Amino acid sequence: MAYGIRRIREQPDNFDDLFKVVKNNIDYDKLGMHVDESDISIMYEDELQDKISIFNDDDLHMAYEWAFDNSKASLKLLILIKTKSTEKSTQFSQQ
Repeated sequence: MAYGIRRIREQPDNFDDLFKVVKNNIDYDKLGMHVDESDISIMYEDELQDKISIFNDDDLHMAYEWAFDNSKASLKLLILIKTKSTEKSTQFSQQ
């Protein structure tokens, strides 16, 4: 379940920039804990509802291409944050 949806106005050029945006938008107070970078996963859902992980620049550019090629789609990134007892998630929308 998503606990927050954020809109990104500018498209990050690379994975590192995207990861910075994600980290800067995590509500640490709501989570009640510090989050290690290794506990953050970035994904998007394609037209078949498969969740595709984004690990690097190539994956990110493939996600952008998918959204561009599917004119009815907008790229919505699902951010999973692993904690010791649960996973929390949020969505970032790129339009």
